[in-house]
Amino acid sequence: MQISGYGLKIVINHLPVDILSRPAKQILSVVSGVASSTSEYKIYKTKRNLSIECGASIATVRRNLNKAVSAGILTKTYVFDPKAGQQATEYKFTDLFLKVALDCIKAIKKFQHKDIRKAINCITEAFQCKFKPQMQPVPPDQNDRQRKVEVIDQQEEKKKSIPVKPEQNSVNVKTSATALAERARLIMQKAKTLNMLNAVSLGKNSLTFLSDRHF
Repeated sequence: MQISGYGLKIVINHLPVDILSRPAKQILSVVSGVASSTSEYKIYKTKRNLSIECGASIATVRRNLNKAVSAGILTKTYVFDPKAGQQATEYKFTDLFLKVALDCIKAIKKFQHKDIRKAINCITEAFQCKFKPQMQPVPPDQNDRQRKVEVIDQQEEKKKSIPVKPEQNSVNVKTSATALAERARLIMQKAKTLNMLNAVSLGKNSLTFLSDRHF
């Protein structure tokens, strides 16, 4: 069972802010419509086209997609062509994110009257158990009055506010030929599925026609 684009947006919009910031959720919510149109939840479009759809700058789109990669929500694959050089970066929703998101949607459907508060709590609890917060909280200083003037290590201070680094397997590299072959395979699979559905529909229509005839 796959999660729909609408279900994907619901989950993204209600992700905890310590896992993904509000600006990043807004960008991801828009591009999720592109991903949900493919069976593998991939984003092939250039950042220029994505920026037009999101109504944001290319830099903003890139920055917030990278946040989603760091959060373990997306994987990022650099695509290179031997002659043309680097192509549009390919993003894909991770299997873990899709699984947790689908579980959330199934749970939400059971709530009476679609209680939004219960839905938000369900999504928050599910993702906080599976995904690490991106911003490391700085512990409060409870001894402000007695604090002595000290030389602050700038490097350590920066580390406290740096988002968690993406996992090594969240960033990949492939050739343009491989990327095109994968897309062609997906198109063929989609065409076969449509042909099967059309054949089933035609068969049902034929049976209906025969049953309506009087012999």
